[in-house]
Amino acid sequence: GEALCSGSCTNTQTDANNCGTCGNTCAAAEICSAGQCACPTAGEEYCGVNAGCVNTNTNRMYCGDCSNFCASTEACLNGGCVCLFGLTRCGEQCLDLSSSHSNCGTCGNACASNEVCTNGQCVLNCAPFDDCGGSCVNTALSTSHCGACGNQ
Repeated sequence: GEALCSGSCTNTQTDANNCGTCGNTCAAAEICSAGQCACPTAGEEYCGVNAGCVNTNTNRMYCGDCSNFCASTEACLNGGCVCLFGLTRCGEQCLDLSSSHSNCGTCGNACASNEVCTNGQCVLNCAPFDDCGGSCVNTALSTSHCGACGNQ
């Protein structure tokens, strides 16, 4: 297609200022190919003036399409948000199951209020004291555990 646009003969199949039809201007990041505005690199999608052309298969701010972004704990892989290495998806969140108080070791396994999640196990939180057989003991003052657990 040649067409008379604003007094000039132009190819509407390749002219970015008259793409497909007179007056149809492509965005700055786009080219006119076969009468359609498109990103110059295969696999990219135009996501607006601020973003320009992006690869929606790998860009975590525009993952899968221009309106979807991945959380800071996620990466974009093949157009989908996936948890970063070492994290596990529990519902909508990517969590470290080795230290998550409400998802310790597995999703949904919550530690009690007097426990902490350490290496994926709920353990008694005795800090600054010592765990002596499941009891928190101040070994500096205890006569049953003088200086260390079990030391009398």
